[in-house]
Amino acid sequence: DISVDRGSYSERFEYEVKQGDIGQIVTKAVLDREDTASYTLIIRAEDHGSPVRSKEVQFKLVVVDENDNKPSIDNCDQSFTVPENSVGKVLEVKASDKDSGRNAELLYSVADTVKYSVDQNGAVSVKTKFDYEGTKSTTVTVTVSDNSAANPLSSSCDYKLVITDVNDNPPSFQDPGLVKVKEDVERGSLVTTLKATDVDTSDASKLTFALLGDSSVFTVESTSGAVRNLVLLDRETKDHYTIECVVYDSDRLHNDTLQIQIQVLDVSDTEPVFLRTPYKVELSELAPLNKVVAKAEAMDQDLGDTLTFSISSPYFQIASDTGEISIASTLRGVPSSPLTTDVRVSDGRFITTTTLSVNVYKDDGQPPLVSQNGMKLSEAAKVGSTAGKCTGTSSSPIRYSLSWDTSNEKYKSVFVIDGESGSITTTGQLDYEEFENYLLICNVTNIHGQSSTATVTVKVEGSNEFAPEFAKTVFSFDTVDHIDSEQKVVGKVEASDADRGNDGILQFFFSDEVPVPGWTIKRSTGEIIQLKQQSENRRRRSLSSEVLSKRSAHVSSKTTGQFHTVRLNVTVTDSPLNDKDRRSNDATVYVYVYPYEGGSNQMVLIGAAAGGAVLFLILVVVVVVVVLRRKRSKSGSKDLTYVNPTAYTDKDGNGRLVTDGGYHSSERGKEDNINIVMKEISGYGDIQRNVIHTPYSADELGESTARHQYTTQRSPLITPHPLISASGTRLPLTK
Repeated sequence: DISVDRGSYSERFEYEVKQGDIGQIVTKAVLDREDTASYTLIIRAEDHGSPVRSKEVQFKLVVVDENDNKPSIDNCDQSFTVPENSVGKVLEVKASDKDSGRNAELLYSVADTVKYSVDQNGAVSVKTKFDYEGTKSTTVTVTVSDNSAANPLSSSCDYKLVITDVNDNPPSFQDPGLVKVKEDVERGSLVTTLKATDVDTSDASKLTFALLGDSSVFTVESTSGAVRNLVLLDRETKDHYTIECVVYDSDRLHNDTLQIQIQVLDVSDTEPVFLRTPYKVELSELAPLNKVVAKAEAMDQDLGDTLTFSISSPYFQIASDTGEISIASTLRGVPSSPLTTDVRVSDGRFITTTTLSVNVYKDDGQPPLVSQNGMKLSEAAKVGSTAGKCTGTSSSPIRYSLSWDTSNEKYKSVFVIDGESGSITTTGQLDYEEFENYLLICNVTNIHGQSSTATVTVKVEGSNEFAPEFAKTVFSFDTVDHIDSEQKVVGKVEASDADRGNDGILQFFFSDEVPVPGWTIKRSTGEIIQLKQQSENRRRRSLSSEVLSKRSAHVSSKTTGQFHTVRLNVTVTDSPLNDKDRRSNDATVYVYVYPYEGGSNQMVLIGAAAGGAVLFLILVVVVVVVVLRRKRSKSGSKDLTYVNPTAYTDKDGNGRLVTDGGYHSSERGKEDNINIVMKEISGYGDIQRNVIHTPYSADELGESTARHQYTTQRSPLITPHPLISASGTRLPLTK
């Protein structure tokens, strides 16, 4: 007999005779490789002899694996936390397979390959960020498969992912809108409560509140957000506030700000106030019933308060809404005057009282009378000066006003009258030169509308505003040293004054303390008068000739002869009534006195000669121009150009007056200017000029005959005003 004996798990196998001596080992139960991978069997063969003989053979049986087990996921019941806004590995799958070989090789995969990935070690990673505020948790499905070629098996697991919050959002205020609070709340009263949310957390206590800017009126509790007033509120002082609030999250990484508008509501806490107190009125005893005599006006700073007026008097009544006070009964024979009564105003909570005082006067019902005196005012009076007063009389109160019988607005804008006193004052500057008199109409009107008028004349008195002005600062006249009449007018100095009246009347006189003998001036006209003093004139002529002869050894034959100059200093003044206001100005007069030669016949000849000289001058000028041009082209003569002097100054303080005028040469290399020196001959006002500092010879300069400003070939003009020859001889003035 053959049997299985003494092997491991021998109960699972048996020997089965197949045919004859051939048999096979068969399984008595299902084998499980994962339970037992191999078996050791002892096969025993016995004969039927006696004694029995046997033989044993040991066999090792290896169980071949079949893919009969799914992969097992060991940590499928676990959940994993994932911070929002993060990517990368979030979990690792723990899996196994009891099979062996290829059947035990594991393959991993995820269902959502957009959001997740898994590697062959089972590590699952997040590819996109989570948002805690949108998703608090989610699942990721992982499948584990074996690598069986014939019949692969797999297992899946839904892993739970819990998303954790990250502080990535700022808190947000809830706008409370317009906050209203009554002005009479106590200090520390709750005005409003700030509310804010943070999507990163549901715990509002982690938010912190504060105020920005000025916090002297309101404060906020940092944790609760309660806004309270630190001071008493007063709508009449300020009725609106704007506060800026801020809220921080727990980490103070983010914040939000909000401006809150707080309106202070009115409470009736102020008394009404009369705009004018007390009220005083004057009334005629003839005033009619219901005549409005005054209007009580009051104001209340509280909003919405309605003011109501009242009065207690048998003579007067008041409109409760408008405050108009009118006569309730006749005022004739009132027992006393003034009548005094209380006027009240109420806002419903407070009452304010003032006094109405009415002076009742006797009235004859006649129009007023008006009187006035002539008025005068200086044009120098300041604006606001009083010109006078218009006086009216009446048994009833009167008012004053002005009117004009002209449309000239400038005329009308100069004066104004006080409506109560009648005093007339200026509102603009007076100008005597524009208006000497103003005609004003004074109107006086009583309370009955009756009026009277009076014409008021305001006389403007001039003031010496302007100094007289000469037509020019230097005048010159010619004469001879002998006259037949007792006096001769040789010329007239002209002056003017912009003032009118006495201030514009001019007077002329000589300025010198010692007057020049033989000369006088007409005070009213400024005429320069030569007096007949033959002996003195002859003496001066002789002295002049003597002095001039000493100054110059040569006098050209072309000159008009010897002469002397009389210098007269003239002052013009105005004639104000007050001498201290007198104003003046000065001018200089040069009179060139020529010798008298032969009486009247000679003067006629001189006049005729002067006429012929004009024609001669024209001819000479033409000849000189032609000759000088030829001479310049042939001999290289100098081209001299005269520059008229603008001033004479005593630079050295020695009486020598030097001018900047003279001649200019076109020739290079030589001094351009021919300077001219003026010197007064003491005692007679004679003027001497000498040409100095010139590079030209006397022949080049030639002689001068400048009376009519003509030249000869050898006589270029070198003498400006007053005229002196190059040799020092005084020449007549060129006009």
